[in-house]
Amino acid sequence: MRLLQPGLSEDKQKMARLFTSWLLDIGDGKIGEMEDNNNSSLSWITIPEEYFIPDDDAGLSSLIGFIYNHETLQKSTAKDLQQ
Repeated sequence: MRLLQPGLSEDKQKMARLFTSWLLDIGDGKIGEMEDNNNSSLSWITIPEEYFIPDDDAGLSSLIGFIYNHETLQKSTAKDLQQ
């Protein structure tokens, strides 16, 4: 959905495409290592550093800004937030 937002820079579009591909690979079982001492249905996923969110106010603001555009945050309704 992030790729459908108008006005995204090429860099942000590329990062969103890579992130989407990474998530799909996890869902398809292409990424993840089975844990030896546990149930075979569990696996560990290593999150690439470029996807880390800093554990501070700037990181939280960045995450919110990634999910919602500025207009939605300024004039938000329940319907806008659902979309």
